[in-house]
Amino acid sequence: MIFGGIALKSIYSYTKKIKILVASRPFIIFIFGFICGFIVTVGGSLLILTKLRIIGLGDLGEWIGALATVFAVIVSLYLARSANKPKLSIERLPCKSGPSHRKYDFEIVNCGTGSANIRISLTIDDDFLNLYLLQFPERVVREVGRLNLFQVLNSAIIDNSGAEISYDRHFISPKENIIVTVDVKKIVNWLKSQVESGKGNLEIVVQDVDGIEKKEQICDFSLENKESYVKVH
Repeated sequence: MIFGGIALKSIYSYTKKIKILVASRPFIIFIFGFICGFIVTVGGSLLILTKLRIIGLGDLGEWIGALATVFAVIVSLYLARSANKPKLSIERLPCKSGPSHRKYDFEIVNCGTGSANIRISLTIDDDFLNLYLLQFPERVVREVGRLNLFQVLNSAIIDNSGAEISYDRHFISPKENIIVTVDVKKIVNWLKSQVESGKGNLEIVVQDVDGIEKKEQICDFSLENKESYVKVH
């Protein structure tokens, strides 16, 4: 079961990376450049061969017009996609609960003119992550421990009804927003059961399909001597 879970996680991770790569702006620009280069190269070669009378391909004006039409369509599609871009922002809302509850609300807004497909997650700093993973000497068990931490972090993100926000994509239209609550107390209590002492910080991360991330610091925390505290940024 452990090996199967790790294998599925690896497949999911690679699939996610491929999807992000295909939808990313650098990849689109690369394809755009490749197509333009192909058109210029093939068009130039055909023109030279035609001039040398090696092959006959009909009216040169028709060929130039066809290539120009293809180029215009590609440019139009690229500009249309570039114009309708999402623009994400994360804003911390005023805290409604007392310090002992340690729940913090965040508003995620799409300020752009294009729709956004986003994934919401929490991350912990590398220093604390390495400290946490030191307790797992075996690689397989360490990966299971990493997965457990990942699940706890993201189970602490809830919506207005108190239900957990899944790690799946969430659709936000232009000018729309999503409000989520991060239950820091749940995370800290779980970490106290796993790590004897340590300090770290939490961030909320919003990532769109282009791989562009927006981050917002949530808080610092300490587990020293089993007496935890949380310091809001």
